[in-house]
Amino acid sequence: MKKVFFKTMMGAGLVGVLSAGCVESPTDLYDPNYVIEQYKAKWEEQFGEVDPDHTWNMAKKVVADINLYGISDDECEVKVYTANPINSASSLLAKGSVQGNKVVSFDVPSPLQYVFVTATNSRGALVNGYYKIVDGVITVGESVTRAEACPVTVGELLEYGTYSYWDGSAGQTVSLTQELYLLNGVEKKTTEPWQFGDYIDLIGKYGVFAENTNNKEKYFDKLEVAGGVEYTMKEAGPVELTYIYGATANYNSFGYFYYSDESEIPTAKRYVLLEDARPRTSITVDESDYLYVVNNSDQDLGLSHAALVTTKYDEETKTPLGIYTDTSAGWENRINYHLDNNMWGSTYKLTYFDENGNASYEFPAGMKIVFFIYEKKNVGTNLCNTIFYSRPAENARYGRKDQTMAVTYKYGENLILGFEDNPYGDNDMNDILFLVNGEFEEEKEIPQMNPNVPTAKEWIFACEDLGGVGDFDFNDIVFKVAYASGETTATVTPLAAGGTLEANIMFGSQSLGEIHELLGGSVGTMINTGLGATGEASSVEVQVGEDYSISNNFGGFSLQIVKEDGTTTVDITAPGQGEAPQMICVDAPWAWPKETVSIVKAYPDFGEWGANYANDGWTSNKVAGNVCE
Repeated sequence: MKKVFFKTMMGAGLVGVLSAGCVESPTDLYDPNYVIEQYKAKWEEQFGEVDPDHTWNMAKKVVADINLYGISDDECEVKVYTANPINSASSLLAKGSVQGNKVVSFDVPSPLQYVFVTATNSRGALVNGYYKIVDGVITVGESVTRAEACPVTVGELLEYGTYSYWDGSAGQTVSLTQELYLLNGVEKKTTEPWQFGDYIDLIGKYGVFAENTNNKEKYFDKLEVAGGVEYTMKEAGPVELTYIYGATANYNSFGYFYYSDESEIPTAKRYVLLEDARPRTSITVDESDYLYVVNNSDQDLGLSHAALVTTKYDEETKTPLGIYTDTSAGWENRINYHLDNNMWGSTYKLTYFDENGNASYEFPAGMKIVFFIYEKKNVGTNLCNTIFYSRPAENARYGRKDQTMAVTYKYGENLILGFEDNPYGDNDMNDILFLVNGEFEEEKEIPQMNPNVPTAKEWIFACEDLGGVGDFDFNDIVFKVAYASGETTATVTPLAAGGTLEANIMFGSQSLGEIHELLGGSVGTMINTGLGATGEASSVEVQVGEDYSISNNFGGFSLQIVKEDGTTTVDITAPGQGEAPQMICVDAPWAWPKETVSIVKAYPDFGEWGANYANDGWTSNKVAGNVCE
């Protein structure tokens, strides 16, 4: 099946049809088959034979079987991303509403092995993790019945002694006892994996909770929520905490209490949810590719203690490039995480005990929940050294003034609880970080900290304009298409025009405009290819159907090239399977080759991908001076 069609208008011939661009003119311009065969021959000479199954499209369709039975009885908003949505590199692949079970399909970049799925209702993100693509299928959730019985019981009363302080206003010493009860049978569920690099935007050098930075002071106006951190139940329901990060070597425990009236606070039982709240007891790290810690605690996941571990950045874009160990001072064995290290957190359900001591995962509407953290004097003992509450008034009650030891904030779709475990430390507020899920009243304004809101996945279409024996720079017509499954429109943005002939971008039978004019120039001028002019185009929206896919026939996009005399047109459509391409679809972001620079000189691995469909990561290996950036 031939994919280059020659149309003659008003009986005109094809003389001069190959005059534009850096091409070789065949001897018989009236024979389109000759042009195609010459293009194919030249292609094979430069790149090798084409794999017969090759589609030249880096978009592939996958199916997600999303089953929320046992997770939520309510309708949830489900979104699928290329990465954790708090990651600035994340893109939206699909979105929609799911109640119960639903099968959805969407496009993913061919190298992608995992997608990140969230399912959110009024309680928060009930599904929040990576899922592996297995033979084109992603399976989310299981068909289970949510257990109503709560096996948690109140355990032993922990020892730590009575705290005494001088009450100047009363002129006397006051003794207070805080009774902490260990909970037995606390449910611990391992999360779906995320990657360490997902949280660099949050805790790295440019993050709002960068380590060794006094973030409490730096973001005082946002983090000092009046009254401290407590969550009030809007409706009866469960509360879950997911331990996602910990930058401390201290041996801490973590717990909570609840109340409905202020008068109940002094006598409210304090429950220890995590007797050992050190980071590595709740977070598992893929240790296959990092150096184990021996010079510090093996619990601490901190990035930069005493600046010995460095996160390298592209300083212009603030994009993290990797995490490296400073070995110059003999710290060869400190943590050397990589951005793609997999991590698994732990999710814990909080237990509510009614007046009769009956345990339940359902907290009544209007109940207020407060958290605390305390450091133990020694591993293996319950003796308490210090105790701090998320509610400053409780710290003041026990002689710690009204210190703010916890903050809460929204980061994208996530509600985060952050604790500092040392009032005399760095106050970076990330010693323990939890994601919090529950249906809470918003009686206090919770700050939104620099959220990343992923936009629809982008694909770049890079084209040769005639199919003659050319330079293979794939910059004659370049445009991008943004689309997420579940939306009714796709957005098209012209990027470059390296050819000199009139070239119309077509969507089906609809013309979206001439590429040079869309970029603010005129036919005959090269634009945004390293030679000639520069320009910027506005985006154009096209209407799409429910079954729309970029992987299907290049999303229905094609080109109509008009000869200089305006009488002859050449239609360039999606290449047939196994054919030498004039159009490729590439996972964005991607830098196209400069004018007259063959794509294989700009991307040395392109030929391997083209010849045998191997190395679909070829776009990551580019020669900087040969591409347009």
